[in-house]
Amino acid sequence: MHQVILGFLVEKGICTEEEVHERAQQIQLNSGGLIDKSDGVVVQGDVMLMRWIMIFEGKVVEDRMKETLAYEVGCAGLPCDQDLIGMKVGELRVLTCVFEPGFRHKHLVGKEVEMHIQCVGVKVKAANKGSLGVSG
Repeated sequence: MHQVILGFLVEKGICTEEEVHERAQQIQLNSGGLIDKSDGVVVQGDVMLMRWIMIFEGKVVEDRMKETLAYEVGCAGLPCDQDLIGMKVGELRVLTCVFEPGFRHKHLVGKEVEMHIQCVGVKVKAANKGSLGVSG
């Protein structure tokens, strides 16, 4: 059995609607319109290419260190969003995040979760190229 989410035909039970939304955002962020930021320092509105491990009570809940995900800093997708500002390419930060209702791991809502986040790249939208020290 299949269902249509955001125009994608998805087999029921394979993934959630939230996961399809995340993947669609990744496709959008990774498909043109972004250029490398030459200084490699994250500011509000940049697209940070990142990897992470999420840990709760000493156990790994989610390990995304082998894949690179694009995240627009300042979009409030992460509760520790502002702690990403100032990160540099190659930097790893350990942050404590408390997730809001609606987070995909429902058992973690309202609890402190340790996020090990590595910045592997910084991009800007082509429209912002002017004064942000970009190459490309």
